Amino acid sequence: MGVCSLSEAEPPARTTDNKDSVRKDGKGRYQVVKLVLLGAGESGKTTLCRQMKVTYGDGFSRASIQEHRALIRSNLVLFIRILIDEAEERNTGRFSKEVEELIEDVKDQEMDDNGKYHLTEDLAQSIGKIWRDPPIQKVYSMRSKYQLDDNAKHFLDKAESIGRDAYKASEEDIIRSRVRTVGRSKIRFDVRGQMFEMEDVGGQRSERAEGKRGFDNVTSVIFVAALSAYDQTLIDDSKRSMMEETLDLFEEVISSDDFKNLRECSLILFLNKKDIFKEKLEVEKIPLGVCPAFRNYKGSANYEEAIEFVCRKFRERNVLNREIFIYDVCAVDRQNVIRIFNAIKKTVLKSALDYAGLF
Repeated sequence: MGVCSLSEAEPPARTTDNKDSVRKDGKGRYQVVKLVLLGAGESGKTTLCRQMKVTYGDGFSRASIQEHRALIRSNLVLFIRILIDEAEERNTGRFSKEVEELIEDVKDQEMDDNGKYHLTEDLAQSIGKIWRDPPIQKVYSMRSKYQLDDNAKHFLDKAESIGRDAYKASEEDIIRSRVRTVGRSKIRFDVRGQMFEMEDVGGQRSERAEGKRGFDNVTSVIFVAALSAYDQTLIDDSKRSMMEETLDLFEEVISSDDFKNLRECSLILFLNKKDIFKEKLEVEKIPLGVCPAFRNYKGSANYEEAIEFVCRKFRERNVLNREIFIYDVCAVDRQNVIRIFNAIKKTVLKSALDYAGLF
């Protein structure tokens, strides 16, 4: 399923304001098409930016690869420490004597002056053994009850490999690595001769005011929501449903005065992390109704049925009846992102680009 809904209303009336974002320069070349990414924390906006950088941009520099290597190795220690603490607090089972000794070694690790853990090959071997121990696997299945990065399993499954001196962070590893966005970050990339600028705005509550000041000359606003968040709570408010927060933020964005004035700006909704959403529904059997916003869901655990319900809930927040283009995506899947972006370029952005004579 690529698009939940192509249109909810007739396209809004055009104004001349958006010409600035797609007009030609003095040499007849087209200027940058500006895309702004908004969404709650943990939605996957940064992951999407990285995919675009790898696919259409200049990729990652040697220095960036080294920086991410250090981050990934440090995060490996952080992930297993979180799981150990939660397993002990929730009493998910007895560890074997060997694993108990390995756990003590992990607990003895301290961060350096840069706030990172130092990973040795022996420590990575220990982490791999701890990760595969039943009490840790059990607490991992309960991860919606505490905060753990969605990609922790990807890295813990290959702990021994990451611990080797010869380890080099792959593009997939970098795309999946977690770095909290603070303020704004931008990337530029070229798609068949047209330059795009994608701006990622931090999603934590304290950073969202930045997003409200970023609508100048915008061609399209892309709101990213994590489908997998339906059974999770916020990092900065453990009593608040992450999905409820996302729905409220979505309504706040499209109802804002800044967005109201962009009548020719297209609105795209990315329902991200569809792979994790599908696994939670169909494999782990976590019902959609555990989310307070979805408590009236009466359907099955079927992905297609559930995603249609989620789409409907977002459409209900469209108080201005603006045209919305909705896509379910997996930002860590490059081919999926390419297909979705091609669809956007051909359909959603076409109206704005048509207006400037680009198509």
